[in-house]
Formats: sequence, C-alpha cells, structure tokens
Amino acid sequence: MILVVDDDDDVRGTIVEALRTLAYETRGAADGGQALALFRTRHPQLVILDSRLAGTSGLDVLEEMKNLERRIPLIVATGHPEDAELWRRSEGVPVLIKPFGLAELADIVERVLADSESESESEIVPSE
Repeated sequence: MILVVDDDDDVRGTIVEALRTLAYETRGAADGGQALALFRTRHPQLVILDSRLAGTSGLDVLEEMKNLERRIPLIVATGHPEDAELWRRSEGVPVLIKPFGLAELADIVERVLADSESESESEIVPSE
C-alpha cells in the first residue's frame, strides 16, 4: 500500500487516483494525525509526503514515522522548489516538484519501490 499525505484535497485525490490507475493500492491522509494513524495500522510500502502540511511540517511527520519504523521508503512532493534541495540533502530522498505528470510519478514510484525491495533482500542473511 502507498500512503499519500497532502493537505490539499485536490492534489491528494489526483495522486491517489493516478496511483490506482497504475494498479497500486493507495490510501490518502489529509494531515499528520491521519497519516500516522494509517502508518501504524497499514504499514505502507511507500509514503508520498507533502513537505508542508497545515499545522505541521512533512519533516515532523517523517520524524514521528521514523520513531515507529526505522526504514521508510519515501518520496517528498512539494510545491516549493526551494524545499527540494533541503530534503535531498538532509533526508536523501527523491523529490517531486508540483505540478508533476503521471509519467514522472510512475517512474519515481517504481524506482523507489525497486530500491526498497533491493535493500530488503540484501538484509536477508542466508542460514547455514
């Protein structure tokens, strides 16, 4: 499941529907509280997180998620290009600059999920 966190109903709805069109199971959250509740109960494979949420920042939500689970495959979506480099440097995550197209979304989601699977497989230690 992919969790889409964005306080803009239209943006969140568009991303959720685009991902469903690409055959991904998705859930949307309008704020940090909803995001954390879904994160706890649904254990998403990927989180697409708005960098600036009403009442909190994406970074605050990410820190709470990291307290629950160390590894979180993440894509940051932002309408503020000045935030992109900060997220890339501080968190090392891919960033989508709004507005973005379906092809760009599909490409980055596929890449992050593939990288996440590769990391998980490399952690498996064969038994002797």
